[in-house]
Amino acid sequence: MTNDADEYIKIKKSELDELKSKIEEQEIVIEHARGYAFGLESKNVRYLNRIKELKDDIEEYETSASWKITKPLRSIMNLFK
Repeated sequence: MTNDADEYIKIKKSELDELKSKIEEQEIVIEHARGYAFGLESKNVRYLNRIKELKDDIEEYETSASWKITKPLRSIMNLFK
């Protein structure tokens, strides 16, 4: 009976080791995914900041005196397009 019990324990330890190995592999995959997600988030923040900068630039441009002064000229030019 001890041989059967020893063999059973040996099989279960082997299964446990295999499961632990799979868990470690999955943890590595998860860490890579987290790093990739962090990189995407960083890019997204940079893109959002750049969009804000461009919107601010456009607003500044459109509220400038030269933009207001040349509005009638642009309107006339649009008629010829």
